[in-house]
Amino acid sequence: MKVVLAAINSKFIHTCPALYSLKAYSEKRAFGAQCPDPDISIAEFSLANSRDHMLRRLYGESPDVVCLSVYIWNAAEARAVISAIRRILPGCVVVAGGPEASHDPESFIKSGAEFVVIGEGEATFYELLSHLTSRSRGINASPYAGGIDGLAFPEDGLVRVNRPRKPLCLDEIPFPYKDPSVFENRLVYYESSRGFPFGCRYCPSSAESGVRYLSLERVKSDLGFFLAAKPGTVKFADRTFNSDIKRAKAIWGHLIERDNGRTRFHFEIAADLLDDEAIGLLGKTRPGLFQFEAGVQTACESALAISGRKTSLIKLRENVKALQDAGNARMHLDLIAGLPGEDYESFKKSFDFVYSLEPGHFQLGFLKLLKGTEFRERASSYGVVYREDPPYEVIRTREMEYGDLLRLKAVEDMLELFYNNGRHSRILKFITGMFGSAFEMYDALADFWYGRGLHEKSHGKYERMRLLYEFCLTLSDRYASPGYAVLARDIMRFDFFVSENDRHAPDWMRFDTSEVKSGIYRAYKESYPDAGPGGISTLTRIEGFEADILLWIDTGEIKINGPRYIQFHYGGNENTYGEVIL
Repeated sequence: MKVVLAAINSKFIHTCPALYSLKAYSEKRAFGAQCPDPDISIAEFSLANSRDHMLRRLYGESPDVVCLSVYIWNAAEARAVISAIRRILPGCVVVAGGPEASHDPESFIKSGAEFVVIGEGEATFYELLSHLTSRSRGINASPYAGGIDGLAFPEDGLVRVNRPRKPLCLDEIPFPYKDPSVFENRLVYYESSRGFPFGCRYCPSSAESGVRYLSLERVKSDLGFFLAAKPGTVKFADRTFNSDIKRAKAIWGHLIERDNGRTRFHFEIAADLLDDEAIGLLGKTRPGLFQFEAGVQTACESALAISGRKTSLIKLRENVKALQDAGNARMHLDLIAGLPGEDYESFKKSFDFVYSLEPGHFQLGFLKLLKGTEFRERASSYGVVYREDPPYEVIRTREMEYGDLLRLKAVEDMLELFYNNGRHSRILKFITGMFGSAFEMYDALADFWYGRGLHEKSHGKYERMRLLYEFCLTLSDRYASPGYAVLARDIMRFDFFVSENDRHAPDWMRFDTSEVKSGIYRAYKESYPDAGPGGISTLTRIEGFEADILLWIDTGEIKINGPRYIQFHYGGNENTYGEVIL
């Protein structure tokens, strides 16, 4: 029997760990002497792939069974693929699983799925394959799998939902990966625990009772595979990795001791649960070894209480700052707009709270009323109105109108365009200083951007910088010191050249260095005596500035006393710079 496990990932770089876990668990188990083990393969697609591409691949496999993993980002496409498979492969059994199918088995059976795996899938999927293998060989003529826990299927015109599956001991599930080439140039996900330690009313995982962990010995053994294979990034899928802080520190210590010098490990953590020992340990790591994602979600105490989320904002701030000061780990902080209990004014304060922590990535998301969550089941009592189609995003709350949320959407766009790309850190700091808060600045930038219709088309990096400079010029009346336009332009140019060595900068970014050409060449040769002209051009560049830009970076003091020249060095783990006298 040929079985294809399929997923439609949101991007090519992502992988679907559930498929690999289902395959590993089933291949570990016996299917009986009379039933040869099924041939199980994996087919991963992305939303960028056309439906014809997906169907061509699945049809070419000549499968007896196709199983599709369904999430909010692929639900609509998954339904269409399921319906199409039933038409082009009428003898093929179609199975749906994953969060979207688990919480709405009826609709996926209506779309054409013969079975829906509900909840944790490894044991249910294995038993279903055993049933289908036996049925195909006439050993078990039963038309349905009534005794398989965690399964739904049509029966007598209705949908039968069997009793829930009891959770597995995680050590019973084999390590899911065998071939390192699977995650070449892609993120690889790894799960060392399942469950959620909190009762957040917007999270479907909070319905699970407690957290189950892989044994430490098993985790260390599994991590040996990644340390040897050296993928770029391993992302732990644990909902709150440090819910058991002692265990978290043991795993972090293990990775620090065996660091392969290349792989980055990403963890989703509750930052307020870190202790002093953990922060001290993490402060000794190789820069880039660890990356942390911490869900702040809101700094509004009433919204936290209504959401059922317990967070010490004071401790969170202290711990994030301590990790930032160590400078070894990149911090990714999340904020959720549209939570019940938070109005527009209090959201501004939440935004400023997160922004003040200077995260490496600031994700502004919007509340999603996911199936299986209390917020969805009691949406009207919480005063939340949401879209009926995935991803079920909030469109109005008791505290915020649709227009408020649209305005926050525009602010989100500005964060993504300018903050999260990492090229504009100093100019954004400069501009923000002219406003009462960071939120006010991004709100004004959004007004500028949307007011000119700039959101209606995409812009290259040079054009984005030019437009950001135009925005700066609209603020000149806020800045009392002379030389504002020169300083803004030079800060922006510095941001650009410290980020990348680009020889094709537009004219408005250039500084005439023709009078010091011989001095520039001499400085290049002194810095890189063994490099030829072509090599030098990739390693370094010298740019002129009218403002004393390094003085401003160090002290905030403004002096327009150029020309001053800065040499930028590229090619190491981090670009460096310093003033040169020509």
